[in-house]
Amino acid sequence: YYQHYKLDSINKGKLLNIAPIDYWKSVFPSGHDGVKWDDAISVTIQACKTKEFDTKKLKGRGAWRSGDKICYNDGAKVWGEPDENFIYLKMEKYNIGLDSEPIDQKTLCRLRDIIFDLSFETKTDAVRTMGWTVLAPFCGALEYRPTLLMTGESGHGKTKVQKLIIEKITDFIHADMRTSSEAGIRRRIGKDSRVVFFDEAGKESDKMKMNFDTILAFIRSNYSDDSPDGYKANLNGDGYVTYKMSSMFGLATTDPTIENVQDENRILRVHFVKPKHTAEQWQKIEDELNQILTPETCMKIRSHAWKNLKQVMCLAKKITQLARQKTNRDYRSSYADMLLASAYMVIWCSTPDPTPEQIEDMLDKYYQYQPIEENRSEAEEYVDRIMGEIIEVIYENSREKITIQECCQRIYDRYYKNEDGQLEEISPKKAGEYARHIAMYGIKVIPGGGVHIANNNHMIQKITGLGAGYGKLFARHRGCQKYDKPVTYFGKSHRGVMIMGLIEKQEKDKTEVEKLMEV
Repeated sequence: YYQHYKLDSINKGKLLNIAPIDYWKSVFPSGHDGVKWDDAISVTIQACKTKEFDTKKLKGRGAWRSGDKICYNDGAKVWGEPDENFIYLKMEKYNIGLDSEPIDQKTLCRLRDIIFDLSFETKTDAVRTMGWTVLAPFCGALEYRPTLLMTGESGHGKTKVQKLIIEKITDFIHADMRTSSEAGIRRRIGKDSRVVFFDEAGKESDKMKMNFDTILAFIRSNYSDDSPDGYKANLNGDGYVTYKMSSMFGLATTDPTIENVQDENRILRVHFVKPKHTAEQWQKIEDELNQILTPETCMKIRSHAWKNLKQVMCLAKKITQLARQKTNRDYRSSYADMLLASAYMVIWCSTPDPTPEQIEDMLDKYYQYQPIEENRSEAEEYVDRIMGEIIEVIYENSREKITIQECCQRIYDRYYKNEDGQLEEISPKKAGEYARHIAMYGIKVIPGGGVHIANNNHMIQKITGLGAGYGKLFARHRGCQKYDKPVTYFGKSHRGVMIMGLIEKQEKDKTEVEKLMEV
């Protein structure tokens, strides 16, 4: 058990909370069957000062990972392979059924068929939900902890799936994202490793949007054990508290947009569409789910998942590289996604050691509906924002509002489409005026179809909201090519990044155009 007291607050009552009165009578006896409380307090304080105590070694209830060892502390017993370097706290028992008989395959197959028949947009969404649900109770044992984002309009079944399936199997902490705070969630979880599911993740007001972004940043900091510790000032102003959590999170919202690219690339989406079932059919599904998913059955499912957890993690590592080749996502995102796919194969399909053919077939089906664009690039989004900026070009007696992208294209082609959709040739003087306008935005078209973006341009900083060092970020663009030479912008030389692929090349002679651009 763990008791936390400040040494200068130790008193008789707290000593009795640590040990019963008989102990203190035997160690610090006084006349008339009493206790020398002052001596007991003094010795206790001195004893506490003689040994360092690291609170990071304390592990509450839930699953925990240490290298290749995984264990589960239910408060009364530690299952699996505990690490002797940690202290697993005794607490009120939280029985998830690890001593239960694993669920029989017939029941599991029937449950799987029902879930596939719900209002998921694709079968991949159903697979992700099933994988996340059986892994979530053991989130502290995972190297990466996937975050599940359920999206869809009201009435499409998000809440039903949460209540009828996910909550019963995971026993998650259900939280309202609009009113919950990061500090509140941390205190609710404490030293345990628990599942938290945020519902009502709306962004209707600025305050709710700010809370949404804060919770997402908090979730990202708990994505893996490699995440750094968090530090908060002590309320008494005389120190700090540190925390590191091993929880897994789910979200449900009608608004599918995620602004932060890092958050987006760590979130796995599940989308719901309008249910195909009538009210009567849905009631039958609900009744059958309630009949199948009794507390005893859920314990059997968790027991089955626990016995196969290591196989899931091994298979996920084995197939992550194959997933990366199909999606171009980073290792962490691919591995987290493959944890869910592996959990489906190993736990739901009872295939702990699939053949290469089975793996390839599963991945083909898994990513059948998975767009490769799901992996967002921060650099590309900022460059797209710049190229989409509308500028006003003044030429002789005319004014024209066009995007920087269109302006670059016209300079490169020396043609533009008029109101009738016909191509009209641009005079060298007008092309030069286009070039002068985009130069004010730190943009120049380079012969060969490249676009040079100058460093430290105040207009680019204004468009993007970035600081002067944005060039380092833009260098991550997939079209960026090494270009160390300074580029002349109407008499002034600027260094920057050169990006290919932003201009659509036409198959025609561009000798005159290239000469113009060199000027």
